[in-house]
Amino acid sequence: MADNVHSLSNAEIADRLASLAQLLSAQRENPYKIKAYQRAAAKIRMLSESIEELVRDEVDLTAYAGIGEAISGAIQEIVRTGTLGKLEKLRSQSSPELASLGDYPRLDPKRVLRVYKKLGISSIDALREKLENGELEKPWGFVRHNISAKG
Repeated sequence: MADNVHSLSNAEIADRLASLAQLLSAQRENPYKIKAYQRAAAKIRMLSESIEELVRDEVDLTAYAGIGEAISGAIQEIVRTGTLGKLEKLRSQSSPELASLGDYPRLDPKRVLRVYKKLGISSIDALREKLENGELEKPWGFVRHNISAKG
């Protein structure tokens, strides 16, 4: 197994899985698959053990609740290569606006896309500006801290 130059934290691995769930959700994929990636991302964020070390030590990740074969494979790919082919493929097939949501893996893509369409917003920066102006808090339920920092 090739060593990554950059060590990945559990949060970084979880963010990639959450970004994949976002794009799958936006493309109306199987909701059970989406939830599985979301649950796995949440589980990984909460683990005290380093997922990267577990992969490097060839620990069976499916022993952890919420991590099945497909998600285990995705995690191994992320650790070994620093990226996830399926995520990159979905990003390349998505609009730039949707692909940029991946930088904010905790945002709900369906809600953001509704706001984009309804208000004619075309970028994360424009969304941030509307949030700072307070235009989205009451009618849309957005809170500024949801997008003020990545992740």
